[in-house]
Amino acid sequence: MNAMSKRTPTRDSVFTAAGQPSVTYVDRDHLKIEDTVRRAIRLPHQIVSLAGPSKSGKTVLCRKVLLKDQYVWIEGGQVNSNKDVWDKVCYELNYPKTIIKTAKSETKAGVSAKLKFVVSVDGSHLRTWESGQSYEIDSMATAIRHLIEQNIALVIDDFHYLPSETRKTFLRNIKGPVFNGLKVILLSVTHRGNDAVKSENELQGRVTAVNVPDWGRGDLQQIAEKGFGELNIKCPMHIVSRLAEESQKSPSLMQKLCWEICVGIGVDQRPEKPAILASKYDFVPMCKRVAMEAGHPVYQKLEVGPQSRKARLKRRLKSGGTADIYRAILMAIAATGPSQIIKYDDLRAKLSEILLDDAPQKHEITSALIHLRKISQDIGNDSGIDWDEEERKVDISDPYLRFYLRWQVRPISAVMSDGGALVKSAWRHLVLRSDKERVYRVFIPKVVSKSNSDEE
Repeated sequence: MNAMSKRTPTRDSVFTAAGQPSVTYVDRDHLKIEDTVRRAIRLPHQIVSLAGPSKSGKTVLCRKVLLKDQYVWIEGGQVNSNKDVWDKVCYELNYPKTIIKTAKSETKAGVSAKLKFVVSVDGSHLRTWESGQSYEIDSMATAIRHLIEQNIALVIDDFHYLPSETRKTFLRNIKGPVFNGLKVILLSVTHRGNDAVKSENELQGRVTAVNVPDWGRGDLQQIAEKGFGELNIKCPMHIVSRLAEESQKSPSLMQKLCWEICVGIGVDQRPEKPAILASKYDFVPMCKRVAMEAGHPVYQKLEVGPQSRKARLKRRLKSGGTADIYRAILMAIAATGPSQIIKYDDLRAKLSEILLDDAPQKHEITSALIHLRKISQDIGNDSGIDWDEEERKVDISDPYLRFYLRWQVRPISAVMSDGGALVKSAWRHLVLRSDKERVYRVFIPKVVSKSNSDEE
């Protein structure tokens, strides 16, 4: 009975938003991604830089490709210095931080009675004892030697999490070992994929870059089709398509939404009879709940902005109420869709559309974006907003933050004129939620054409 229950597919084993999927793994063979990564890893004397959008399956992909190989996996967010990296490698390799070397000393008879008599080869009768001395090992030299000798790859996930100076030191130290056969794989978010070369110019020509492409709707739909099929759930195709559309190109978020669907219809493990999902299943409450649970903590820190000694200027919103520069920028970002990459001019245009008063000056916007980038870096480089001053664009790599902006912020931001349509703030749906001193108002705007707007 126990053996049978272990083989029964369960919701948690099928839809694994934060783990290594098995049933719902999609290899995207039509893009030949696994083959590309495998070829890059096999190239001798090269550092492999594997970059892709946040929560796009880089970790899952790398572990799948390395399934039959030896590797040491280090989380970039858990190390602060170059020594931390090599200490962790030694820990994974079961090397101690210190070793004790023993030495025998001898003396003529007559010393302490606790010493042991030993007869030497020549027949001398002497007393001997052992003394031990502790030595701290060179973790970097020890780890590198063992990795090369045993053909073990070193993988650093979230390489962009390492402090800038740590990245430089680490890359400088592995140039020689890579030439001697050390295999290193660095995983980063897309817009940080060139950090290796930027940190150490001499690595140009020694880094093989592989970019993981965005997930298409068809590939994301396969996650639902495989998982629901395994769990004997009959789900209408239009719902599968909508889930893929709402998942922000993230397989992790798609897994999460499918898991929530299972919870919503009460499927814990595969039922004997098919569980049928209603064609008119209302997953809007689910999306709002997932958005609040996953994206609100990050959004809240961004909305508060940096500490300030004086009160910030509040600007009036066309939707009613007021917002300071940080909340206004987040609302403007949400009003873009939100898009993952937003040009500065587009962001400024959205600010003009949602604000009743004059839009902030250029220096106010760029200053706020710099602060938002700093707050995001303190949270985690791919968990907030990245502002690229050189290319004048905003990058929101975290799909869960984009999901939050879409389902919790965008309804308010959408009150604006758009082409031939006039959007009026019709309160068809109202939700009031108190969070300490903040009250969030969420409504669905009503869209009417300009021709009949006066009649509304």
